[in-house]
Amino acid sequence: MGSCCCRKADYVHHSEHDMSETIEKLEPVEFVSIADTLETGDLCLLYRKGLEQPHYAMFVVYEDLVDHPPLLLLKGKTKPLPLSNFDSDHRHVRITSANTRIFYGDYEKVTICRLRKDKIIPGIKVDKATDVVRETEFHKDELEVIKDPNLSDTSRSQHVCTFMLAHIMSQLGYLTVEPHKVRPDSFLNHLVLDEPISIKIPETRKGPLCTGSPPLLAKLIDGIKPSPDVVTVKYDDIADKLETGDLVLFSGATSSGAIIKLFDNAEFSHIGLVIRRPNNSAPLLWEASTNLAGLVDVETGKVTQGVELLPLREKVFSGWYNRVAIRRLTVSKEEREKMTTLLCKFMKGIGERPYEQHKLQLIRSALDFHQDYFTFLKNEEEDLSSLFCSELVAAAYQRMGLLEFDKTSEHYKTSNEYTPDDFTSRRDEKLSLKYGELSKEIYIEMKTHRKRNPLMSMVHV
Repeated sequence: MGSCCCRKADYVHHSEHDMSETIEKLEPVEFVSIADTLETGDLCLLYRKGLEQPHYAMFVVYEDLVDHPPLLLLKGKTKPLPLSNFDSDHRHVRITSANTRIFYGDYEKVTICRLRKDKIIPGIKVDKATDVVRETEFHKDELEVIKDPNLSDTSRSQHVCTFMLAHIMSQLGYLTVEPHKVRPDSFLNHLVLDEPISIKIPETRKGPLCTGSPPLLAKLIDGIKPSPDVVTVKYDDIADKLETGDLVLFSGATSSGAIIKLFDNAEFSHIGLVIRRPNNSAPLLWEASTNLAGLVDVETGKVTQGVELLPLREKVFSGWYNRVAIRRLTVSKEEREKMTTLLCKFMKGIGERPYEQHKLQLIRSALDFHQDYFTFLKNEEEDLSSLFCSELVAAAYQRMGLLEFDKTSEHYKTSNEYTPDDFTSRRDEKLSLKYGELSKEIYIEMKTHRKRNPLMSMVHV
């Protein structure tokens, strides 16, 4: 990933003052337009609202990682750090998806500075440098700064992160001074960088539940079919327990969602599949949708319609759904490993397929074809050139071996015959999983969730 030919010929040193002035004059660019040219060692400057001093992170490129996105960010803890929480025995180093951090990290501005270097730094070299830094004791000069009682919690966090990254840059041979002498406001002075690039942060579209004005049709349908009286759980109480293969059911507060619920006599109008990365990051949602909220795909860095991978938290609390329920999938360890491998293969094959644009296809899937007068509408062949939500989930479950994929079996249905309601507990007998067990619906508490990411007009994984 990346090429030295795209870099400028002259080395440039920056002061923080010069950098701020330069950034204000920059025209933001789409991150996806430069992501493939970024290399290990390039810096990402993350600005929170009201703060002139950014948090620093470093891009790391892993070409050969199968279960991770190839472009990652190495960073420290960026939340305010009270002195009482400072751990002088460990330097905290975190690796996270670049797309997730940039677009869902509560940052007002994001700037990239390419590191000038004579050769590409392999990701494995950063791993070795990180291992050394984790075991490196804090220098007395660093501790003097960090333990200053007059230092704000935010500034303390920035200093700890900067010291960590300075040590890694020193291990890689690109820092011009000893790392303990670096400070957040002088870090860029001690690296050789190209001119900064400002990244465009797209705005999301708040759903009708954020504005308190759901479409009339949605109100009518919810009036006819009121919400069930259920026990709810807080999202944060269940998020860490979710695993790949779990189902997430949504009741949409939109006209199209109302139509699906009406034709299917159902509670839910949308469904997606939980994806849990092996590094235990926040759960993601793999789905096919029109993406009304305008959320950024964490895999591609783009806002798309169709098959996409999104932070689950942002999807749940986007304001477009009035009810959300989760069904946990219980399987053995061996079964989960096998099905996850099959799912990864299927996901790569599906890529960025578009959303199903033919509304009749959605309605056809909801009709009961056991009645002879509907058979002429039945979906006889699977077509994955474009997909709707339950079609994607059904196709995935079939490839994972959870649903029948043998066309000669009496339990076989094409993936485009499934609706979100087919994956609810009331249809379990008809769903007929080949192995494993789905829990009853676990409803998420929707009313008291704190909205996040106001800086980017996003409803923040």
